[in-house]
Amino acid sequence: MIQQNKELEELNDQKNELLGIAAHDIRNPLALIQGYADLLLIGAGGALSPPQTQLVERVRASSEFMLKLVNEMLDFSKIESGTLTLDVAPTDIGEFLSNNVGMNRFHAEKKSIGIEWKPATALPMMMVDASKLEQVFNNLITNAIKFSKSETTIQVVARTEGTRLIVDVIDEGLGIPKPFQTTSVRSTGGEKSTGLGLAICQKIIGGHDGRIVVESEVGKGSTFRVELPIVEPPTR
Repeated sequence: MIQQNKELEELNDQKNELLGIAAHDIRNPLALIQGYADLLLIGAGGALSPPQTQLVERVRASSEFMLKLVNEMLDFSKIESGTLTLDVAPTDIGEFLSNNVGMNRFHAEKKSIGIEWKPATALPMMMVDASKLEQVFNNLITNAIKFSKSETTIQVVARTEGTRLIVDVIDEGLGIPKPFQTTSVRSTGGEKSTGLGLAICQKIIGGHDGRIVVESEVGKGSTFRVELPIVEPPTR
């Protein structure tokens, strides 16, 4: 049994390494395709007719989705192989979350969805990997946008409870059926999802010794709760 487990671990490591190599090799040509599509759309190759513009927009959208999938595959392979490390630094959590909500507000407005930022009176400075947490909250908020209908509101509520930071991303969307099945939930605007995002988020939050909890009711919306221990910067 011990030998079999060792062999399985070695095979899993090889799988993650091959996945990372394949994703890395695919990423560059996909980025070129997206870049050329962008150039065509701004008229770098001459004026496009409406049908041509529509075709190029489809090429760009597909390449953008595939590039996101490849990047998430790279992240996932790094996490699975244990090579994804956290670069923690002092971070003003209130300012960080406010900026993140602001960046995502543009995407929400395109679907006529509101985003309300509801912080506690004071949020602490914390030792976190801000770039990784930005990936987490971008994923949670964009997912809320994907599965929400127009004229609804997404709330991002942050507070502290004892030694933990609690951040809720609350939507009025479609909700998640039980048992949880991502494939049975369709976005309201035809947006595509790779399905890897939440798994990566859980790994990142777990690396911070936190957790993500989901509460959902079909037809009434979902709440994704991020709980993080408050690790304050060292005093000088």
